[in-house]
Amino acid sequence: MIIVRANLGLANRMRVINSSILLSKYLNTGIKLIWEKNAGLNCDFLDLFMPIENLEIIQKHKVFNFYTAPKPTMLIFYRRFFKHILNKYYLLNNTYFNEDAVINKRFDDNYWKKLKGNILIDTCHDFFTQTEANNLYYLFKPGPDLQNRINELSAQFNEYTIGVHIRRTDNEKAIENSREEDFIIKLKDLIKKEPLVNFYLSTDDIKTELLFKTLFANYIKTQPGKVFYRDTSDGIQHALVDMYTLANTTYIIGSWWSSFNIIASNLGKNKLEIIK
Repeated sequence: MIIVRANLGLANRMRVINSSILLSKYLNTGIKLIWEKNAGLNCDFLDLFMPIENLEIIQKHKVFNFYTAPKPTMLIFYRRFFKHILNKYYLLNNTYFNEDAVINKRFDDNYWKKLKGNILIDTCHDFFTQTEANNLYYLFKPGPDLQNRINELSAQFNEYTIGVHIRRTDNEKAIENSREEDFIIKLKDLIKKEPLVNFYLSTDDIKTELLFKTLFANYIKTQPGKVFYRDTSDGIQHALVDMYTLANTTYIIGSWWSSFNIIASNLGKNKLEIIK
C-alpha cells in the first residue's frame, strides 16, 4: 500500500498525487491519500474532483500520525521501540517524512520503481521525472459544476487566446523574479505583433487583476465573481477553474517558481513561457 499526505496548495497536491499514481501502477498497489483541509486549501478533494480509481481519500492514518505528529514528552527509547513494533506489524519498509528524504531521490525513477513493501510519503513535491508518459493529469476530472464553469469561460477563446498567470501574495520568488512590469511589457509586445490577441488572466491577487483590467481593458478576460481566499472552499474551487481554463488557452505566460502554471501547462499539454 502507498500512503501519501500531499501538502501545501492545489497544484502541489496534484503533482504529488500524479507521482503516487505512477508509483502505484509500477508496483501494482492502491493508494491511501491523506487530504487535510487547512488555511492553504480549505476544500475537500471530492468537492473539486471526481473520484479516481484506486485512490482512497482518508482524513488521517494512525501510523502516519504517530511518525509525523510531535510528541515532546515521549522518551526517545519508547519512540524507537514503538516505531520498531509498528514497522514490524505494518511492514513499513519505506518512510519519507521530511523533504530531504524525497528530494534526495527526486526524479530517480528507477529507485521508486524498485521499492517493496508499504510506502509512506509526506511531501509537496513530485518525485517522478516529468515526461509525456508520466503525465497522468487527465485522471483529474473536475466535478460537473466546475467543469461547466470551465467550459463557459473557455467558449470565449479563439486561436489567439493566451493564458497569463501572475502569482503574487504568498510566493516571494514569483514576486521577485516575475514582476508585474515585465508582464505588462510582454502583453504590450504581443498586442503590437497581433492585434487580435486576447488574454485569460489568472492571479491570486485582486489588485493585480484590477490593474491589468485597467491597462488592457477588452484584451483581458477573467473569471467573474472570483473568490481569492484559499481558506474558503469557494476560493479553492475558483482556483481550480482558473487552472483548467488556463489549460485551454493557446499557450501560457507564467510566473517563476509557481507549480500552478506548471500543472496548468501539463493539463493542457501546451507551451509554458516563464516571465523572469
